[in-house]
Amino acid sequence: MNIHLASPWLLLLALLLLPVLYFYTRHTNKIKFSHTDLLATLPRPAYLGLAKHTLFALRLLSMVLIIIAAARPQQISGQHKQRTSGLDLMLVIDTSGSMRALDFFDADGERQNRLAVVKEVLAAFIAARHNDRIGMIVFGDAAYTQAPLTTDYDVLQQFLAQVEIGMAGENTAIGDAIGVATNRLKDIEAQSKVAILLTDGENTAGRLTPLLAMQAAQSQHIKIYTVGIGGNDPVPVPHRGRVIYQHVPLDAKLLQKIATTTGGRYFQATDSDALQEIYRTIDTLEKTTKEQHVYHEYQELYAYLLWPALLLFLLEHLLALTRLRRLP
Repeated sequence: MNIHLASPWLLLLALLLLPVLYFYTRHTNKIKFSHTDLLATLPRPAYLGLAKHTLFALRLLSMVLIIIAAARPQQISGQHKQRTSGLDLMLVIDTSGSMRALDFFDADGERQNRLAVVKEVLAAFIAARHNDRIGMIVFGDAAYTQAPLTTDYDVLQQFLAQVEIGMAGENTAIGDAIGVATNRLKDIEAQSKVAILLTDGENTAGRLTPLLAMQAAQSQHIKIYTVGIGGNDPVPVPHRGRVIYQHVPLDAKLLQKIATTTGGRYFQATDSDALQEIYRTIDTLEKTTKEQHVYHEYQELYAYLLWPALLLFLLEHLLALTRLRRLP
């Protein structure tokens, strides 16, 4: 049982009882007879020596209990410090039209579009989180927050499942995406603020240029890992009910510059296995240790002292109404 006092300094009030005790003993020891020989002639039962102090003892004990109760004794089930790993992370996902390319395969070996495989990998990435706060941004012609920073990974998985190609437009606003991520992370007090930007194209839309957005992120100490999807070869893309091969340009130099400038790294994924490995690598690179104070429930115990104090106080007053108060 772990018991402590919330206001232990109030125990100093007990010092005020010392003068009371001193003057009481002086008063009770005072000789009230003119001649000490008279004391020997008076009958004095043995119990009277103890009984005459009963009223004072009851009052003194009740006052002690009240002072201890004022110091607020508490029973605490536990209090300790715990060191955990965690970071604040924004997943920035390209949902432009080029993510329809069918050059990736899912876990069953079935050909899928790029976004479907990205969502599969991100779902596993989120499921492996424990202490990270994760948010999600999607971008196309514009960028917006799909999910704010949260540790509710079940809700985050639901938001991820709702991500679709073209939901933010058909083009690619990389600068705006970085800008939204920066706004979400800039005011957060954290040891590590990270954005993982995933795209398969080049900046073709948006109001903010990628370089200006990169500088803003750098000024806020936000580290950006960039993931480029695809390669230089033509890829199969669905078009009007059929599949055609076309080239999807990837601005790898821009992504490398963004990552290097902000302290992150650039990765290129040409298949689903490489994409999974990239997120595993980022997971090992971004580990921060923070100390959390964990407090458990506690119970106030002052009532267990106040009630006995009240009863003793009442008992003292009741006895004072009897002949006990007239004892020498």
